[in-house]
Amino acid sequence: KTRSIFRIGPTEVHLDEVEGLGTFLELEVKTGPGLSPEEALKIARELLVKLGLREEDLVPYSYGDIMSKEGAGLKVLWAPWRMAYITRAHELEGCLFCKLYEEGRDEENKVIHRGRTCYVVLNIYPYNTGHVMVAPYRHVADPTGLTDEELLDLWKTVNLAIRAIRRAYGPQGFNIGINLGRVAGAGVEEHLHVHVVPRWLGDTNFMPVLADTKVISQHIDEMYEALRRAFREELTGGS
Repeated sequence: KTRSIFRIGPTEVHLDEVEGLGTFLELEVKTGPGLSPEEALKIARELLVKLGLREEDLVPYSYGDIMSKEGAGLKVLWAPWRMAYITRAHELEGCLFCKLYEEGRDEENKVIHRGRTCYVVLNIYPYNTGHVMVAPYRHVADPTGLTDEELLDLWKTVNLAIRAIRRAYGPQGFNIGINLGRVAGAGVEEHLHVHVVPRWLGDTNFMPVLADTKVISQHIDEMYEALRRAFREELTGGS
């Protein structure tokens, strides 16, 4: 990766050239008493024009407030491959997790594995390379609503996901968890899903990861193929 850094007024611009993935643009605007996050975002958008870039050709990966020693700031990050998935998300009406398995378009929807009562899907906004989610087929918001069979199958599938991710990427650890309710950080609160996030020494800690400020180094399609192959090998005993 090659990074170029420009500073223009309260704005810091990072242009990262990543081999095989393209250019990633990150704008960080320092906010304070005289500059609101909304005004900071306006500055960022104006700067895009000055750089000869069109926002419609870029995909917003993250708009979020961050804290630093200098005070609050607004970080805006664009990543190039997300446009197809952003567009696709707008086409899915109703419950996302119900639609993903009902449609039967597993490769397009990045469904990796289908079990008896639950399935595994790649998170297309991964917190780390190899981040997957395990969800029951049945529309249930809380694990207390699962039957004993569903609960057992859910956690057996989580174990399968751990083994497959280890096979594909060799992580040094995992974060595994469920966000119940919007106040707990659930993005889709009406349908239960378990996050399985691989971890490595030297990667960012879990809370900044959840703040959506990270670019993943592998293309999402390559990640899907690697994980699908690893799941298949785990299920068949392949090497």
